[in-house]
Amino acid sequence: MYNKGKLKKISLICDLYTKNKTTINENKYIELINSNKEYLNQKVYAIIDRPIESKPIKEHPEFKYELNYGYIPNTLSGDGEELDCYILGVKDPIQDFTGKCIAIIHRINEDDDKLILVPNDKDYSIKEIEELTYFSEKHHKSFVYKE
Repeated sequence: MYNKGKLKKISLICDLYTKNKTTINENKYIELINSNKEYLNQKVYAIIDRPIESKPIKEHPEFKYELNYGYIPNTLSGDGEELDCYILGVKDPIQDFTGKCIAIIHRINEDDDKLILVPNDKDYSIKEIEELTYFSEKHHKSFVYKE
C-alpha cells in the first residue's frame, strides 16, 4: 500500500522540478515508490563504469562526468538495463563503491531511475543533489525523491 500524502508530495516535486510542468500518472509514481524505495537508506554496492572526469560519449567530446557514475549489479531498471547510480561525496575516480542510498532521481522522459549513493557519513539536500547532477540531468526531465 502507498501513502497518498507522499504520492501528492511527489506530484508537487515533479511539477516544481520539470521545466514544462508535466505531471506523471499515479501508476508511475507508485512504480517508483515500490520498485526502488527498497534501496533508500540502505547500504548498496555499485560498479563504476563512468568514473569522475571521464568522457565516454564520442559524439559529444565536451561532455564529461562530474561525478562517479555506475550501476547496481544484478538489478533491472525501467530502461531494461541495470539500475544506474550517481556517487556523491567522492572526489577521485573509483572502480566500485559501497555506500548509503539517500535519494532516487526519476527520469520522466526515459521512465528510468538513478540512485544517489553517498559515503555513510554524508547527506545532501534535494537542492544539492539537483545541483551536483545537473551536468547530466539537464538533458532530461527528472525529479529527486528523498524521504
